[in-house]
Amino acid sequence: LLPTPAEPYMMLLGFDFACGRLDASAHPFTSGFHPNAVRLTTRYHEDDLLYSAMSTLHETGHGLYEQGLPTKYFGTPLAQAASYGVHEAMSKLYENQIGRGRELWQFAFPEVQKRFPVPFQNMDFETFYSALHIVQPSFIRTEADEITYNIHIILRFEIEKDLMEGKTEVKDLPEIWNEKMKNYLSITVVRNFICNFPYRKDFQMRFVKPCFANVFPLFQMLARCRISLKIAVTS
Repeated sequence: LLPTPAEPYMMLLGFDFACGRLDASAHPFTSGFHPNAVRLTTRYHEDDLLYSAMSTLHETGHGLYEQGLPTKYFGTPLAQAASYGVHEAMSKLYENQIGRGRELWQFAFPEVQKRFPVPFQNMDFETFYSALHIVQPSFIRTEADEITYNIHIILRFEIEKDLMEGKTEVKDLPEIWNEKMKNYLSITVVRNFICNFPYRKDFQMRFVKPCFANVFPLFQMLARCRISLKIAVTS
């Protein structure tokens, strides 16, 4: 099979395709069955290169973490991720600090222009680089810019906190969601997708658990701290 356009750059970043692979899925994810068997997925959009590039860079960070675990201790806590926080910090490091960095794209942009002449062949690098850092409200968390992303998390945290404390009910979530999206991001939700399940009063206290995504801003801070510490140690 011919490699995807992303694979050579994943290899340059350190991902070992002898111990892993990349496939397509509706939502990107990484499964680390063993440091020598790491499965990554990404997604594609014909009209948006960065849609898949950022997702692939994010999952590459996860994949590198999994491949970096010590195989000789496989099956013990020593060969498991330290925490969701450290794992997500690795993916955010590659997605935002490396993936939106000037140095990476100065290297990769000529190949982008070669592979995708429309619209990049006649585009100057600075225009492309600026597109990596556009800040604008969006409906989808995983596609959000670095600023909007954290607002998405704040919104979810507040909703889940009120659920856990019994201040709101599951049946009211669509209305609350729409109101917060309007207040925080100035965007209007046209349609909600609602799961039809038998509602029980104790559902929210017994089965609704805080999503680890709520601490993604902390993960981004950890990623930045990792860079700062590296600079401090090497300088």
